Amino acid sequence: MDDAPASRTPGHPTVRRRHLLLVVLAGTSGALDAFGFLALGGVFASVMTGNLVLLGLGAGTRTGSLVAHAAVAVGAYATGVLVGAWTMRGHGPSDGAGWSGRLQSLVALELLLVGAVAIAWPLVPHRASTGTQLALVATAAGAMGVQSAAVRVATGNGLSTTYLTGTLTGVAMAVVGGQRLRDEWEGLSVLGAALLGAAVVGTVVTGWSSAAPLIPLALLVGALLVGRTLVAGGPRVPHPG
Repeated sequence: MDDAPASRTPGHPTVRRRHLLLVVLAGTSGALDAFGFLALGGVFASVMTGNLVLLGLGAGTRTGSLVAHAAVAVGAYATGVLVGAWTMRGHGPSDGAGWSGRLQSLVALELLLVGAVAIAWPLVPHRASTGTQLALVATAAGAMGVQSAAVRVATGNGLSTTYLTGTLTGVAMAVVGGQRLRDEWEGLSVLGAALLGAAVVGTVVTGWSSAAPLIPLALLVGALLVGRTLVAGGPRVPHPG
């Protein structure tokens, strides 16, 4: 009973670990988005707003390749969300600090999908064929859909690690409303992680292309390790939002 109030403070270890998990997942989405944009036909793995715009742009300019890539990304992402929602139906993050074994299983599935991309990418020609690109886009976007569903359940529709426009909007509005910038560290760190993940992949793609998918893969391994500590023990923390 006495430990419950402490578990709700930002500095509590379980709160910090939970937030670290979200930051690592945001870095994963930034890395995969950069990889998709630079290496898989100019589309994103998690930014579906951008992909919908690209889909419309491709249709308007009659660019069949862009239409195909954007449509596959949107469809695969939606499929990943459906899989995640089906897995979590009727369940919330009832174990650990806002995390659960079922959510861990979704991150493990995401790891398998990104692992498939990491294994396949070095085996394809330097300029992958359209069919190969579409398969890799589908796999990466499906992984991001799974992640989006998992985090949506974990945060109670609060902080996201994939669709970050809302996070940026929330931080800006909070600051205008009188909040100190340091009080918005959760949103800022998630945004920063996505930016850093994209920057690292951008650097690697231009210098050592075959290793680029290993970056989000390594981040997901880290996410699973952090999530395991949350499931194994620690008081429950409330969901933001």
